[in-house]
Amino acid sequence: MPKKGRKGSRPAPQHNDSLRRDIEANRDAAAEPGVIDPFVDDDGFDIADELLAALDARDAQNAATTSSSSTQKPAPAAIPVTKSDSTHSGGIRGAGERLINGLRHHHSDEAESANPDAHAPDTTAVSTSPNTGRRSSIRKLFSSSPKTPESAASPPPLDSAAAATKKKPSRQQQRKDRKAAEAAEVRRQAEEEVKLGSNKPDEAALERQGITAMCSALGVKMHEITPDGHCLYAAVADQLNLRRPHNPPTDYKSARTAAAREMRTHPDTYKPFISDSDEHMAGIINKEAGTLNSDQAQEKYFLDYCDAVEKTGVWGGQPEILALSRAFGAQINVVMAGRPVLKVGEGEYEEDAGKALLISYHRKMYGLGEHYNSLRPAEGA
Repeated sequence: MPKKGRKGSRPAPQHNDSLRRDIEANRDAAAEPGVIDPFVDDDGFDIADELLAALDARDAQNAATTSSSSTQKPAPAAIPVTKSDSTHSGGIRGAGERLINGLRHHHSDEAESANPDAHAPDTTAVSTSPNTGRRSSIRKLFSSSPKTPESAASPPPLDSAAAATKKKPSRQQQRKDRKAAEAAEVRRQAEEEVKLGSNKPDEAALERQGITAMCSALGVKMHEITPDGHCLYAAVADQLNLRRPHNPPTDYKSARTAAAREMRTHPDTYKPFISDSDEHMAGIINKEAGTLNSDQAQEKYFLDYCDAVEKTGVWGGQPEILALSRAFGAQINVVMAGRPVLKVGEGEYEEDAGKALLISYHRKMYGLGEHYNSLRPAEGA
């Protein structure tokens, strides 16, 4: 189409606006004879004219805003516009639509960096609408007033709680939180055990009641023996001194010696009943425990156990009660709460059951664990 006549000359731009200078320079080049003006489309719409008008309107609006806020502040500098490859590389390379699209893209990048809330112009509206739509789109492109330096430089404040939740805790903090959670779980379990324990009956009290009831039925009373490792031998010695007085009196040491001698004399009777745990409590280190060790090794460990029965304070159990019964030739009756009386050596001796040695066995009444007491005849029995 023939080139349109050049518009009336405009006043020289008063701002350092590279976009305005480029538009003016390309219009001057298009004014040469035989050169088609790339700013004028097939419908006769002068894009350069509308762009310059939009720039003038924008500058006027910025100047009015600045003067109303502070008369002493200098006029705001024009928004720097970086030349894009589609519009500036040795001049305007496209005509009409390509120029607008390039300018729109450049202005959108600049507007988004300065004002995240600003809406980008509609590409379809610029490229396909009639002249009125193009004119309004170009003016809209430059009509938005820039934000103040304070608002553009400072990002919107984030909510402190939201920022705290987004921040990932350090490894040290994670370890502290994990340890605190583990400690809280231990406390919770302990509290649960205390609650459950508070609902349980006092087992020590129940055992004492049961022993007392059985003693009442048998016409005996409980004689307290010192709760140590010698309690079984001391309780049997107390019964022997009551029913078979000796001079000197029998004590726990002589009772231990008699029991150890009986066990050594008849090893096949007692050896099968000595467990690995019995040897461990006696301080015997049996490296072959739990294995089919040789008869010679079994004999050695058994004799070591007999030595511990005689010379140490190792606790005595049912094998030792049997050894005491046979060593002194007396039936030993063991009274327990809630169970029948255990009669060790019953029927082996001519004396009747009324002359049997009476001891009591306790599992809960003493804090150190299992314990034996002597049962003496009650007054008037």
